[in-house]
Order: sequence, then C-alpha cells, then structure tokens
Amino acid sequence: MKAISPILSHTILLAVGLAAITLILISVSNFSADMEKISITSQLSYAAEFVKGEILRIYSLANQSKTTNKVKLSLPERIGNEPYTIELYQNGLKVGTSLRNEVLEINKKVNISAILNGTSTLPASLMQQKLENGDILISLVD
Repeated sequence: MKAISPILSHTILLAVGLAAITLILISVSNFSADMEKISITSQLSYAAEFVKGEILRIYSLANQSKTTNKVKLSLPERIGNEPYTIELYQNGLKVGTSLRNEVLEINKKVNISAILNGTSTLPASLMQQKLENGDILISLVD
C-alpha cells in the first residue's frame, strides 16, 4: 500500500499541474482573441468615421458647384489581415469584416439630404453628382 501512495500522489499532482497549464493557455488564448476583436472594431470605427467625414466634405462641394466630384478614400485595404467592405445606404454607412466566422460591423448615421448608395472593398472612391432634378447622388465606386 505504501508503494502505491507515492505513485498515486505523483499522478494526481501531474494531473492538477496539466489542468492548471491548460486553463492558463485557454485564458491567454481568449484574452488574445478579445484584444484582436477590440483592435479590429476600433479600426473599423475609425474607417467609418473617415468615410463619413469624406461624405460630408464631398457633399459640401456639391453645394458649392454643379460639377461632378470624385474623392479617393485613403484607407488601408485590409483590417486585421482581412479585406473589409464599405456600404452606403440612405442616411448611413456600414463598414464591416469577418473575424473567425464572426461578422464585425460598424454603422454610422449620415444626416444629409443626398442619395447614398454603393458597396465596395478598397481601393474605392466616392463620387458625387448633381442629378437633373436637383438631388445630390453620392456613390461608392471602385
């Protein structure tokens, strides 16, 4: 019985040690994944704010002249090693990508009286046109 006791105690100690190491590795992995998600979401938010600012700028140009204007979006083509899309829709825009089968999106309201449309990955440009009926069209083009 005495010979079994040290073997049993060493086996239990080894199992507890392996369980502790496994829990530490899982915790570090989850922390890393959470930090990556926060970083990508922050970059998407920056891209959305940048595009919104460019929309407002090109909209103000439309009110000053009757010509067509085009502005190239100076943003990185990838966020978190993944391509991302920009979508313009009436009164807003959406910037999104995927991270390990999870869709990450940022939506921004754009309160202007213009028609917004288009979906693109980068490189892309914003094009503003005044329509014959006086409406302003801002499109996202490749």
